[in-house]
Amino acid sequence: MYLPSIAYTLPWMHWFLALIVAPFWGMLSVQFFLQGCVSIIGFCIGSIGERKGLVPPQTNRMAMLAGALGAAVAFGLLATIFYLLVEFLGFGQSVQEKMMYFIFCVVAVVYMVPRLARNVRQQWRNATVPGAFEAYMSDKR
Repeated sequence: MYLPSIAYTLPWMHWFLALIVAPFWGMLSVQFFLQGCVSIIGFCIGSIGERKGLVPPQTNRMAMLAGALGAAVAFGLLATIFYLLVEFLGFGQSVQEKMMYFIFCVVAVVYMVPRLARNVRQQWRNATVPGAFEAYMSDKR
């Protein structure tokens, strides 16, 4: 069953999509995508740590499980919200929406990449250095 897009029925919807939805979705979609990528990297790091055998295997198995579940949730939310925006709101049809979306994507990438690099380094330490995970968790409290 085909449902018509709301953007075709409301004249102000293109401006709403361009000024409200596009910036928010630009930042959120980048966060979902990068979190999914970091989760996959965490899964790979956990499997490498499992092969090295320097830390207890349950620590690396939990990291692998967290990576797999994190990637599934992040990419699942990304695909679901994208589908809903495109199919029901008609997102991405105007140039203004696309420009605002990509501007806020770049802003989000610039903000998030240094944090993600630090996160990957910490995951590597937790998976390969004995006692690093326990020290990291005690510092977080």
